[in-house]
Amino acid sequence: MKSLLRYFYSKMREFIKNFLFKIKSRGFVFSPVFIIGCGRSGTTILGNTLSKHPQIEYLNERRDLWHKSYPEFDIWNKNMEDSKIYADKKDVSNEKNKILNYFFFREQVLGNATILLEKLPINSFRLKFIEQVFPNARYIYLTRNGLEVSESIEKAIKNGGWLR
Repeated sequence: MKSLLRYFYSKMREFIKNFLFKIKSRGFVFSPVFIIGCGRSGTTILGNTLSKHPQIEYLNERRDLWHKSYPEFDIWNKNMEDSKIYADKKDVSNEKNKILNYFFFREQVLGNATILLEKLPINSFRLKFIEQVFPNARYIYLTRNGLEVSESIEKAIKNGGWLR
């Protein structure tokens, strides 16, 4: 029963989001910005800081939006065969791009933002792909000393907090 209610709730929620997007989207220009950087390099704190601006809608590791349009990118799903961590121009699908762009733009509009800021560390493996899918996107590239990143990952592993 709970799973049935959860299903109807999610369908109703999507319907409402789509309805509100159609009403509000006039006058908005899709403006995606991607934060690119290795995990443990400071991308989250940068994204959280920039998200405080009222004109920015921040997608902090919203894998669900990617997986709705490109299910093969769901590397976390053990049932997904042939999942992809790396993607480039040859992986682009016009049909899937429309879906992904729609979801991203919808989030920007529903957030009443002039900029959509997206951060997902795995995007470091998909730069040519992202460039093709979002031709008008802008990027913030964040780099950190590789030894510091490795030490930070090691510390997180010891504390049980890395890739749970």
